[in-house]
Amino acid sequence: MLRGEVRNIATAKNLERVGNGTDRFHRIYRGEHIRTRDKIVLHLYDLSAEDDPKVDEIAQRHAATLQRLQKSAYVPRLMDSFQEVPQYPGELMYFSVVHPCAPTLADRSADERWDTESRLEFAKRAVDALAELHATSLRDVQFVYRHISPSSLLVGANNPPVFTDFDLARISGTMTLSPNAKLSESDADSAAPEAVSLGLGSADQRSDIYSLCKTLSKLFADSPNDKAVKSLLQLEAGLNDEPAKRCALAELSKSLNAPDSQSISSAKPETISMAARYWSEGDLVSFNNRQFRIASRIGSGSFGSTFKVIEVHEGQDVGIYAGKVMFEADSGKRALNAYRRACSHTDKPHLATVFQLANEWDRHRPFRHRSHRIVRLTTKLEQRDPVSGASSEFDLTQSQKLISNHLRSQQVDGSAQ
Repeated sequence: MLRGEVRNIATAKNLERVGNGTDRFHRIYRGEHIRTRDKIVLHLYDLSAEDDPKVDEIAQRHAATLQRLQKSAYVPRLMDSFQEVPQYPGELMYFSVVHPCAPTLADRSADERWDTESRLEFAKRAVDALAELHATSLRDVQFVYRHISPSSLLVGANNPPVFTDFDLARISGTMTLSPNAKLSESDADSAAPEAVSLGLGSADQRSDIYSLCKTLSKLFADSPNDKAVKSLLQLEAGLNDEPAKRCALAELSKSLNAPDSQSISSAKPETISMAARYWSEGDLVSFNNRQFRIASRIGSGSFGSTFKVIEVHEGQDVGIYAGKVMFEADSGKRALNAYRRACSHTDKPHLATVFQLANEWDRHRPFRHRSHRIVRLTTKLEQRDPVSGASSEFDLTQSQKLISNHLRSQQVDGSAQ
């Protein structure tokens, strides 16, 4: 049985456990793929922790579901297929997906700058996406999700929904759910009444409709405007306690897309104005009169986030950089001052070049309400050897140390005063 903290295993490194920390059978980690350096979510299964004779099928359920749904644009991409951990044959199994790096609906709905029109557009797309998943061709049963909630539904770049957590989905007539399988308390709040009272085995596609409508209702619950109130009323058609009286997804889509609720579905993607905490892959952001597309999130902390960004000029990708965003005014102003001082030193060996800085702190403008610095992300960093490593990551680290030391000295000076 696997014990202790796991930092590196199979094809993944820098692992950090997320989710239920007491589950010995199924562990979920966020980390980095050793070969490609992509951010991934790794699912690790300890077969020795379960006595069920169908433990292999139970472990494989999530990966098998994702494999069936890979043609859909609304599910995460598989990175590693379901397989044994080489060091633990017959005992540990794993698979991994590319980390969507997108906020959950629960988190995104807290962003006040996500307006009602955009929320309604997301709701429409989520309804159509679930309809697409429900239409998945299976041999003997209908596909049933059984795990839709504000924490499992993500908001991707430019508002597409991303469904995650397929560990409870039904893709065959064979019973492969663990006898102990159940929803968490938070997820149970979005579950259909029959799934709560009779168990997950009683859930069908109508239960998914209930869960989706309950989840999407969170988008409009705190908004007083007429469009939000109307959207809530339309979603209530899928919230009847009796499954037979719930509206079909096609009817719900038609209601949400009625002429008086038309939105910006045909509009071209524009530069976003959401808070930097919610940026995800594909978002287009503006900085110093230049456009950058978010490629991935490199890392995050309590003070800010670092992103891999691609500069876009006249529809063409022209450069890859690392961009740092600070969340709060106090730490943002200190960081700006530190990077101004560091700029003249970044032409030295082992220091990443600082290309641009925000001119000032401005909390009201869509993008510059956060402070930013952009440093070079070299090709060497993209192609770094997974065993020996390369100097590019060291270069970035040395620049970060220079800045961090200056920030700490500012804090000490401030406290002394």
